[in-house]
Amino acid sequence: MATALRGRGAARALIVALVVMTGIALGLGTTTFVYAEGASYLVDSPKACANCHVMNEQFEGWQASSHHGVATCNDCHPRNLPLLNISDP
Repeated sequence: MATALRGRGAARALIVALVVMTGIALGLGTTTFVYAEGASYLVDSPKACANCHVMNEQFEGWQASSHHGVATCNDCHPRNLPLLNISDP
C-alpha cells in the first residue's frame, strides 16, 4: 500500500512539474511574440529595428531619408551577420 501511495505522489509531482514547465514556456513565448513583437524578427521588416528603444532615432531618420523607398535595414545590416555594423563616415 505504501508503495502505491509513493507511486501516486511521484506521478502527481511529475504532472505538476510538466504543467509548470508548460506554463513557463507558454508565458515566455507569449511575451516574446506579443509584447516584444518577436515575429517581426522573422521577416525582412524595418519594424524589427524599431522594437529596440535605442534604435528609434535611427529608424525615424531612415523613414525621413531617401533610403526609405529603396532599402530596408537588412539590406545594409544582414540578419546572418548580426555583428556587422555599418556606420556613417
